Amino acid sequence: MSTQKRSATKGITWTVSSFILSTIVTWIITGRFDMALGITVADHAVAFFWYYGHERIWDAIRWGKS
Repeated sequence: MSTQKRSATKGITWTVSSFILSTIVTWIITGRFDMALGITVADHAVAFFWYYGHERIWDAIRWGKS
C-alpha cells in the first residue's frame, strides 16, 4: 500500500515534468510565453489535486493487487 507521502511525491514529480512540457507546447502553439505560462499554471494547479485524489482512490481498490 502506498503512503500518502509517496502519493504526494509522485504527484509533485509528475507535475514538475509535465509543467515544463506543457509550457513549451503551449508556447509553440500560442507564440506567447506569458499566455503559455498562465495556461500551464492554471491547468497544473487543478491537475495536481486531481492526480493525488486519483492515486488515493486507486490505492483503495483491491482489484489487481496481490
